[in-house]
Amino acid sequence: MEPFKRITLVHAMFAFAVVLVDPIFSLYLSGKGYDPITLSFLFSAFSIASIFTAPLIGGISDNWGRRPVILGGILFTMVAYTMYFWFDHAWLIFIARILEGIGYNAVVLVCVAKLEDLAIKSPFGTKTHQRIGTSLSIGKLGHVFGPLIGAVIAAQLGFFSPFLVAVLVMGSLALWYYFQRHNLHPLPPLQKLIWNPIPLWKEYLQSKPFQGLTTLVITHQFSVAVMFAFLPLYLVQRLNFPIEIVGLIIFVREIPQLLQHVAGKMTDEWGSKKVSILGTSLAGIAMIGLAFSTTFETILLAVFTYGVGTSMLGIGSIAMLSGYAEKQKKEGAVLGTHVSISKVGALAAFLVAGIIVETAGTRLLFAVSGTLLLLGVIVAEEMLGLKTFPTPKPRELVQLLFHHR
Repeated sequence: MEPFKRITLVHAMFAFAVVLVDPIFSLYLSGKGYDPITLSFLFSAFSIASIFTAPLIGGISDNWGRRPVILGGILFTMVAYTMYFWFDHAWLIFIARILEGIGYNAVVLVCVAKLEDLAIKSPFGTKTHQRIGTSLSIGKLGHVFGPLIGAVIAAQLGFFSPFLVAVLVMGSLALWYYFQRHNLHPLPPLQKLIWNPIPLWKEYLQSKPFQGLTTLVITHQFSVAVMFAFLPLYLVQRLNFPIEIVGLIIFVREIPQLLQHVAGKMTDEWGSKKVSILGTSLAGIAMIGLAFSTTFETILLAVFTYGVGTSMLGIGSIAMLSGYAEKQKKEGAVLGTHVSISKVGALAAFLVAGIIVETAGTRLLFAVSGTLLLLGVIVAEEMLGLKTFPTPKPRELVQLLFHHR
């Protein structure tokens, strides 16, 4: 199989497996007797693992190659998911979250780095970002359909079943990828590994545009953590929605991820900075709207808008990073540092979200998250060198979406 298609398929299947549990994960742990504060503590382990290991993973993949890191990441995630349905003790769940954080970054982060490797060598010129966006859109098929299928499986067979199905899918994927033909090269000596992320952060943040991008992704990761941990609990425990409806809502939220090729076209036309700002703004508006949504229809509108903003920020940030990473010849390390810094936002969310939910309710948590996103846009605009908000003209937007050259 052609390398670009192979890595896209790996991304899609892995994403499908890991998100099968998204609609029920917080409900599953809540059923074990954990309160919101304990849930926040458990969920924070993923962010802690990402902060300290993402740059390390990126550096290893730059030196030893993408394939062994991806295979190792799949195995780590399989172990974590096995622990979820096998153990009940909080500390074991915490350890499993750390393993999942390491494994998830090893697969998704390195898949994106591999896409950059292939795109840099491709003959597509100025449409490189659109090509990456197309691949990511295909890869996101798993993110879109996984929660919906996982919710149906859980409703029919019990909350433990999506974890079991995920392990089986990941095991099959690992075997298939292992036996695929690859262009293998002798492994160079492994360079000195950096366990302390702070020096890498300092180097990364020397660029003012990257300071702006960091502001956007940290506030966005705060909202991602809130969505993952507390949206399903809110829908089931407060609004009494059945688990199948929860899966449908997450499905609608993820649909815009299939349109990342459109976000890629926007990035090629308008520039990555404008697209990132616009995407973050949409996500912030959506989170505030979610705080005031109590009906199925308004919740669908809010989460869909959030998904559109997330898709735009995702491809915009990758486009900003790719040029710098190519010059440095450290695509994996740069992406790893970016992920490491961004997870500070998720960690902050997990540290305070449980307290907010316990004392003031989930709706206030949604509003706080949306407000942080919009404040992040205001702060980041100057750092990115944007003096005014980049609102596109309606005709320009229509032409961009429907005109094919």
